Amino acid sequence: MRFASRSDACRRTPRPKPISLLVVRDSGLSVADIAALGVRRISVGGALALAAWTGFTRAAQVLKSEGSFAGLASLVPYGDINEFFTTDYRARQADGPRSARSA
Repeated sequence: MRFASRSDACRRTPRPKPISLLVVRDSGLSVADIAALGVRRISVGGALALAAWTGFTRAAQVLKSEGSFAGLASLVPYGDINEFFTTDYRARQADGPRSARSA
């Protein structure tokens, strides 16, 4: 991987200056691996939206080509989605205005 091969350069960067990384696909590295290379800020940019569109596209293709709803078999239940957003919202409210800006 290109990033891992540049880890020495990351390690030589002065510590007070944070290193940022944009991750847009599975690199095989974990968050801990990337942090060990000296990265202090990790962004996924639009990768989560791309993951959602990938699931949408695959399910639509199965529906169109096979006439099957099998592409909808492993959906996250609405209740789980609602709970996720409710929990996140309450945590942000408890943290005050600062947490809303850091999102």
